[in-house]
Amino acid sequence: MSRMPAMDAAASAHLNTSGDSRPFSLLDTVALPCVVFDARQRLLFANRPFRREFQDTLTPRLRLDDFMQRFHSYDSAPTLGPGTRSDSIATTDQERDEEVYDPETRQSYVLHSRPLRPVAEGGTVLTLQNLTETRSSQARSADLQEQLMLTSRSMSVGEMATTIAHELNQPLGAILNYLGVVRNLLDGQPEHGRALEGVSAALLQAERATAVIARIREFVRTREPKKEPCRVADLVHSVISLLSLEIRQQRVRVDCDLATDLPSIQVDRIMMELVVANLVRNALDAMSASPPDRRFLGIDAEPDLEGHVRITVRDSGCGIPPETIDQLFQPFFTSKKNGMGAGLAICRSIMEFHGGRLYFEPMQTEGAAFVCCIPVSPS
Repeated sequence: MSRMPAMDAAASAHLNTSGDSRPFSLLDTVALPCVVFDARQRLLFANRPFRREFQDTLTPRLRLDDFMQRFHSYDSAPTLGPGTRSDSIATTDQERDEEVYDPETRQSYVLHSRPLRPVAEGGTVLTLQNLTETRSSQARSADLQEQLMLTSRSMSVGEMATTIAHELNQPLGAILNYLGVVRNLLDGQPEHGRALEGVSAALLQAERATAVIARIREFVRTREPKKEPCRVADLVHSVISLLSLEIRQQRVRVDCDLATDLPSIQVDRIMMELVVANLVRNALDAMSASPPDRRFLGIDAEPDLEGHVRITVRDSGCGIPPETIDQLFQPFFTSKKNGMGAGLAICRSIMEFHGGRLYFEPMQTEGAAFVCCIPVSPS
């Protein structure tokens, strides 16, 4: 629609001093833009806020239907196609509110209309309240709420992780001592070679668990991971090696598809292994009820367009019920009979402290997939 020339000073004064406009001069004290049209849709009065905000449209010849042509119904605002004009108010004599959108100024309004009875039978007065700043404030409030929730969640997970680490330290220390004694007893006895090999492997895993707990306690205390460059392939293969016994016992087929040109990632190696290992264990649990020939674990890694490496852990298990997806990362939520609901919550906190993300990705077929987006180490 072509715009009419802006109203000059004389025309503006005429609108506010003519005989027709005098009954409405009180509207000049209203802070919101107000405009009045008579029964034949002719302009009678526009208050000062209206003249400031809509000066590009305002002329003495402005008609109600012409003014309404600049707006779209708010629900139609994204498309702005033909037929979405918000002209319903121009044809009604009922008091009503409507959310509208001005594509030229990219502003949203609540447009309130009411009939002018008895001053001008059939006339209309429009009042516009700008919603853009309100919506911005609501968005800022939502962001702040999300930050507060993140802080609260991190504190809850941190307190729980500290308690778990403290409780596990003593039994792990005892396990290390017992295994060390047994290894010393078996050392130098060839006939017990296989037993010595098993004890050494168990001792290695116990030492690894002790290192993980120590890093969790430090991570919770300092709220900062110790980042260093790490190759994704090394990280993934380390986790597969750590869980190889469980994988073999459950007869799960593992397929690792790691891009050959992956850059290094800047992570705390132990903490990131903890994340991937937790996702793999969850996948193994999800496939425990599946027939052995249908147990498949996939680990893919590839760079994305945002400067991250995406590590995806997929399984062919029972999947995630749609009604529980929104609760997956909430502390203490679990669908396992003996689960604590801490794993995914801790993993997401670790990813967030690394500047990355952890999220669930729906599968088109059976199973589930979880994605870690990890920052690449600086060049």
